[in-house]
Amino acid sequence: MKHIFLLLTTALIFAGTLGAQRDISKEALGTSIIDFRYTLQVPAQDMAERFGVNSAVGAGFLYKTKSNWLIGIELNYMFSQNIKNSDSLLWDLEVHPGEFIISNSGGSSEVRLHERGMNGFVKFGKLFSILSPNPNSGFFVTVGAGYLGYKIRIDNVASKALIFADNADGYNDYLKGYDRLTGGFALSENVGYMLFSNSRLLNFYVAADFMQGFTKNKRIYDFDRRAYTDQNTRHDFLYGFRVGWIFALYQRPPKDFYYD
Repeated sequence: MKHIFLLLTTALIFAGTLGAQRDISKEALGTSIIDFRYTLQVPAQDMAERFGVNSAVGAGFLYKTKSNWLIGIELNYMFSQNIKNSDSLLWDLEVHPGEFIISNSGGSSEVRLHERGMNGFVKFGKLFSILSPNPNSGFFVTVGAGYLGYKIRIDNVASKALIFADNADGYNDYLKGYDRLTGGFALSENVGYMLFSNSRLLNFYVAADFMQGFTKNKRIYDFDRRAYTDQNTRHDFLYGFRVGWIFALYQRPPKDFYYD
């Protein structure tokens, strides 16, 4: 989340002054846009072998020119509990298959698995003022290039499982043998509708979301498989639906007269 806050701070500095008096219902304006979004995603190709449906939340910054061209950046945080084959991931640590991992005291311990990931893109696109209440709204298309990364987060509840307990430095190298950390270059596309209301009180967009990751395993060895990881390029694709809330930062119009 600290990356999202940094993104927003940068966007605010770049955006300039607020509170314009121009009438957005009559003219297309150059506008700085900050949005907060939620995305529901369905994995496909290689990613579908590891995960089910996931959610993502994030933020982005766009600049819309007077000609309705769009350019910006975005950052999204991915999460879910839909792990495929989760029962077999820690099989070599269980007392009996499907049972518990021994705790520090010799009893049972609870370990939970989650999907965690992030993606970030530089975006470029175009807004088409069609079926819109003003020249600043309409259907839009964006494409982007950036990074996709994800892993399986192993939650050692109450730190009872000694094998997954953090060391004195606050980390555990043993987790790397199970977390399937993966990342690499990715492409992104969005097709949707963006609305800037004439009252400026209701600004939002909805969009279909497409992502293609060309990633690689970041770990060398999987402990549960007792084998070296496949270092070939993976095709981690995601398809989803996105809704975002928009904050538009309009620059003040130039004054007709200036005084020394």
